[in-house]
Order: sequence, then structure tokens, then C-alpha cells
Amino acid sequence: MMNHRHHPILYDSIPFVVEEEEEEVVVGVEPDIRDSPSLPSTLRISTVRFLLVGASVVFLTVCFALTNQVVPREDVPIRGDFQHVTQYHQMMSSRYEVDAYVEGMSKMLDGEGLEVAVDASTALTYLNHSQAFNIITSSSSNTSHQYFNLNLGFDAQINQAYCGAATAANVLNSIERRKQELPVDALYDPYHYATQHDIFASACAINHVLKLNRDDGRDGIWTAPVGLALGQVAGLLQCQLLDSSMVTTDVKWSVQKIHVDPNEISVMKMRSDFINALMKEDARVMINYYRKGLGQIGGGHFSPLGMYDESTDSFLIMDVAKYKYPPVFASADVIYNALSTIDHCGEWNWPEAQADLPESLKRPSNAEEWSQAKAILGCTQSYRGYIIISKKVT
Repeated sequence: MMNHRHHPILYDSIPFVVEEEEEEVVVGVEPDIRDSPSLPSTLRISTVRFLLVGASVVFLTVCFALTNQVVPREDVPIRGDFQHVTQYHQMMSSRYEVDAYVEGMSKMLDGEGLEVAVDASTALTYLNHSQAFNIITSSSSNTSHQYFNLNLGFDAQINQAYCGAATAANVLNSIERRKQELPVDALYDPYHYATQHDIFASACAINHVLKLNRDDGRDGIWTAPVGLALGQVAGLLQCQLLDSSMVTTDVKWSVQKIHVDPNEISVMKMRSDFINALMKEDARVMINYYRKGLGQIGGGHFSPLGMYDESTDSFLIMDVAKYKYPPVFASADVIYNALSTIDHCGEWNWPEAQADLPESLKRPSNAEEWSQAKAILGCTQSYRGYIIISKKVT
């Protein structure tokens, strides 16, 4: 086991000031300890102030100790006060059926015991660590505008299976020049804003990607194979950016989908693609990765990239499950390992095949049912990967 150094965020640079207020004499109020004749006035006041300051110091000390209570892990060295949150998630997963179902689903689809080799010399730096904050605020990188643009419309995925939908919606909301082409949700009318439901409402999405609101009353994303594949997220973006019924301007876009087959795509190629896109104002990068490749809990996941830091050769993953993990800087090698993994239902006959599933297989509960569902859906395995959208140069 490696010895991992923990770098806590320092709070002791913030002065703790106790302001003294002038005493008021209030008529008709029940006398308190300050009015007791058994103590001199100055001593009584000093005693109360001493107790208040002492209690405050104890409270802050306990909070600081709890915040920095970390149990070392053996897979990926981590910077940031986050490991206790991972332990909390493990505990909560056993309490909530939805989260437990997703975790069980990922095991059956991704394979029991499937692990990804991670270089233990590479660190993850979560955004709640001062080093990550310093990278963003002091970086000379010409890609940091991506972080700020994404935050213009960055929403958490609305449930445990909507990471692909959330990633697509967040990216669309971040492109300022396309605001007037976004859907108008009834909740936000008359303002244009892509939501994780509205991006499925077009005829293009229904016919070529997924029927979200199925005739049987089920949510298409929660129907087997559950979630979205890399090609479906790319299809959602194509419907929004390329479909003539959705586009009202002369700006042309490209949507590239790249599966990271290690026999065809190298880490150098991936890094170059990411950096070239992140440098552009009108381009975005989304990744489909295996969480365990980052030493995280879970299976396949989608999120956009927020920037690149050359000094650490790391990219900022803007995790759309921000209730579970904060954004994290991960090295190019670690991200490559997490992308060059197998999605066992990466391709299937979407969207029509879901209609062929019997009721008992629409939400499989064991490995045998999953095997039957995958056969009906026409599932084939493919590598995970990334999507790059960019404005075409005319």
C-alpha cells in the first residue's frame, strides 16, 4: 500500500473575530446571570464571553477534524477532502433502491470483477481542494473559458440514469450563440433552455435516438438496457445541431463520435483531440468513461470536460452527478484507461427494439433476465469514448 499524503484546505488563515456589543438595559425582562448579585458585574460579563468564545473554538475544531478525517485508499491517490463522501455514498447505496439498482445493473452489464488498471503514481485532484482552485484561477491555459461557459447552464443529472441526457443538455446550454435554438420548457417559458426531458421531444430524437415517454408509461432511459450509449448521446446532439427542423441559423456544426479502441486510438491522439477542441470557443468535449477507471464508485458514466492543465497533464471532468462527486482533475493517462473500456451494450437496435421487450424484461432484476433482454435488444459490445462538437469553419 502506498502512503498517500493528504492536503487539507487551510482555514486558519481566516481570523476569528468576536465582536463586543454594548449592553442594553431592558425594562420588564426576567433577570439572567448577568444580574446575579453573587458575581461582580465585570466578572459575570467576562465569564459569559469566555464561555462563548470557548464553545466557538471547540465547535470549529470539531468541524475541521471531521472535514479532514480521511481513510487512505489503495487505487488512486486523491487530493481533496472527498474520501469520506465516497464512504457516505457506499452507505447510502444500500438504502436507496434506485441507486442500488443502478449499481447492480452496472455490474451485470460491465461484468463481475472487471477492473481497470490504474497508474497509482497519478493523482486525482478534486475541485474542493485548494490546488484545483489554484489551477483554475491562476492557470495560463487557454482552455479555462470552457469551465466558465459550462457553468452558465450546468445542471445535475435529475436521477441516477440520466448522465448522458444531462451532459448533452449542459453542453447545449453552454453555447451562447445557440440560445434561440434551444427548446422552451413550460417551466421556463418564454426563455430558451435545454432540459433533460425537452431534448428528447423532437421527432428526430424520438425516431432515431430514444422514445423517452413510452406508450407503456415507462421512461425509455429506465427501460433496458438502461441509460444511453455513446451513439445515442451523439444522436441527441445531432438532432439539436444538425436537424434542419431544429436549426434556425446559418451556423454549421459537426458532431464527432470516437470510440477509444486502444488498438486504434492512442493516448496522444486522445489528448490532442481534447486540447484542440477545448481551445476553441465554439467546441465542447464530452466523455463516456468507466468510473472504476478513476477509482470511483459506479459503472459507465458521461460528463463534459471543463479545461486542460498542461503543468499536470490533466483534464477537468465536470461530473454531472455533482451530488455524488465534485469536478475532478484527472491525468490524460487515467482518463484514457477509463475510456478504453468495454460497454457490453454499447450498440443496440435503438430505439425500436425496446418495444419488443416483454414486460418482465423491461427492468431486468438478475443476470439471466439481463442476458435475455440484451439478446432481444441486439446488444453488441463497443469501447467507450468521447464526443466532440464544434462549429464548422466556412
